[in-house]
Amino acid sequence: MEDQFRPDGIMEKDAPLQPPATTPGIQHMGGCDPNNESTNSTDPLQPLEIDLEMPNARLVEDRVVNTPLEQYAVPVEQQSKATGGSGSSKLPLIYIIVALLVVIGVILAGVCGSGNCSSSQGSSMDGPSPRDMEGMEIKAQLEKTFGPIYFGGSSTDNTEPHQTALDWIIQEDPQQLAPDSNHLLQRFILAVFYFSTSQKSPWNYCGAGGRDFCYYKILQQHEVRGEPWLSDISECEWAGNSCQGETENITGVDMFGNGLSGPIPSELGLLPNLETIRLRKQNLTGTIPSTLLQLTSLESLSLDEGMLTGTIPSGLYSLPSLQRINLYSNKFTGTIPTEVGLFQGYQFSLSRNQITGTIPPELFSAKTNLRFVSLGHNQITGTIPTEIGLLPGVEGGIPEEIFLGCPKLISLDLESCSLSGTLSSNMGLLERLWALKLANNNFEGSIPEELGALTKLKHFTTNGNPELRGSIPDGICFENLNNPRGFDVVADCAPTTDTASDGSTITGEPLVSCPQRCCSVCCDAGTGICLEQ
Repeated sequence: MEDQFRPDGIMEKDAPLQPPATTPGIQHMGGCDPNNESTNSTDPLQPLEIDLEMPNARLVEDRVVNTPLEQYAVPVEQQSKATGGSGSSKLPLIYIIVALLVVIGVILAGVCGSGNCSSSQGSSMDGPSPRDMEGMEIKAQLEKTFGPIYFGGSSTDNTEPHQTALDWIIQEDPQQLAPDSNHLLQRFILAVFYFSTSQKSPWNYCGAGGRDFCYYKILQQHEVRGEPWLSDISECEWAGNSCQGETENITGVDMFGNGLSGPIPSELGLLPNLETIRLRKQNLTGTIPSTLLQLTSLESLSLDEGMLTGTIPSGLYSLPSLQRINLYSNKFTGTIPTEVGLFQGYQFSLSRNQITGTIPPELFSAKTNLRFVSLGHNQITGTIPTEIGLLPGVEGGIPEEIFLGCPKLISLDLESCSLSGTLSSNMGLLERLWALKLANNNFEGSIPEELGALTKLKHFTTNGNPELRGSIPDGICFENLNNPRGFDVVADCAPTTDTASDGSTITGEPLVSCPQRCCSVCCDAGTGICLEQ
């Protein structure tokens, strides 16, 4: 037998179960009255009122006796008298509790449905997360390098590359660097470089969010496998980057034709171990950052075939380690400063810009390593001082000092300048020369036979000089006939045409003769039309 409730709350064991008796004064609903077989009662339904207050109830042995509820039911008539009104007007307490729970549930559902119950919201209510605290330390650490208003200046917004890079370092970088990490500064700077040069348009390859690996170019036909930028590995392994030994200090950024756009970020100049910046054939705009003048280890700066503007910083020429300056095919303006005489490297190219003024005589003073100079297709004027020897793009002749004092010269580009005079036989002393471009000037006389000694010459142009005569030396042609690949000789070797006073066409002999199969292109000195041979 089960335990049973007694009215006084005392638990009683083995009390016999009794069927619920009909209590006087209690009205049963038709279908619920065990003594009423009819379910079609004509009496109106009356609510059952239950008195939940049991002042004498108490627990015995921590158990509850299941006593029929009718024993605690208060007749409707008695309750009406006690309250002075109808018993049906008082809602049961259980209904009130249920109603309150429903209201609370609706309120919570509305708040959470609007996204205000997320874990991040809870975290913000509880205070900054551990990573947020580290983020504040990272920001403070970077401000030691860049200044206190670097991130918080009035002109700064969340879309600027350095702010985007900070957010990435703190929140998205898989490495989650600590504020005291030795790689924090360079990883941040490279992130700034990426966001700055991909803000206008995405990179052609090896950008963030790509595959696990990618292929990028360092030369026109040379592809290298690398890792996408902003990936979870070391920044030293991102495509185009190189680092120094175990220290993993960044030493080079090298990419070709990757579609980089926008300005070169000034932060790049704060990587003290950079030796190479080679960003050729890009869509970079703006000026050369003055911060690059701090890179005392820089050996090679190649920013050719871009859209850079402004003047070239004069301090660039005095960098102690710089060996190569390649800035051709941009939109640089201004003059070449006298500080160019401090340049101790071997390669110097500013051709196809908008450089004006004269060539400072300091350019070739005390130069023993200079092997490549290109200044063609600019707006340079004046005469060529004998102290500097080679320099294209100026009026006058070519001084003899260039041939006597630069024996290691490998390229001489004098095309489309206003040069005049005769060609020196001492040109034959430049035995390492592989490119000699003399087209579209006012040279006169004959092509020296001594040029036949230039057996390494692969590119030779003389067309567009209406007073230049002679023939291409056999030595140039003979050495290249057996290996014609890449061999390029252009001369006024086509018959000349002119118009007579009566309107008839006059055909004349070519100004320059070529041995058979030697000239790759022959031009008509009269019309300037050139045809491949």
